[in-house]
Amino acid sequence: MQAANCIIGEAGNQPFKAQVAIGCVIRNRGNSTQGIYGLHNKCVAKATRQTRNRALSAWRSSAAADITNGAKYFGCPQDAVYFRKINATPVLKIGAITFYK
Repeated sequence: MQAANCIIGEAGNQPFKAQVAIGCVIRNRGNSTQGIYGLHNKCVAKATRQTRNRALSAWRSSAAADITNGAKYFGCPQDAVYFRKINATPVLKIGAITFYK
């Protein structure tokens, strides 16, 4: 599943809650993976069955409630300058990932 692969690529090494939040962002974008580059991350191809199952579980969990409060963007600390330029508001930080509206 493409969404689970995005979760692996973007947050495979992050806490489960961060993976659920990535799923919420994908859903907030209308299930579009456009602009989510985790699909191209080398770790997706190397992901273990356990990692894939965890990402699928995160995707399913993201359907229950939007823990990001409507966030449509996310990034690591070095992305903060870009998000300030587009006037995005930080709404949540989990692990190394900040989520923005």
